[in-house]
Amino acid sequence: MENTILLTIVISVLFIVAKMVEMKYIENEMLPMKMLAREVMMVAACVFGVLYVFFEYKGKLSEWFGLSAIGGAIDAIKPPEIFTDNPGF
Repeated sequence: MENTILLTIVISVLFIVAKMVEMKYIENEMLPMKMLAREVMMVAACVFGVLYVFFEYKGKLSEWFGLSAIGGAIDAIKPPEIFTDNPGF
């Protein structure tokens, strides 16, 4: 849980810095602080949700997507079984 909160704070601060640089040098127009705070809260909520699911269900998600538990590599994909000869009956 600490990792999730710490990464959420770091990503939110990076978003604030990027948004300030964008407003100052690209748009040349500053947004009201209320709008900036709303955008930061939306980013923080989305980041927290994604990171929480990632850290909480890490092992279970790898099973869903067919990843092996040992190395994280994708399991070997078997070629499709196709019958090209005459039937055996």
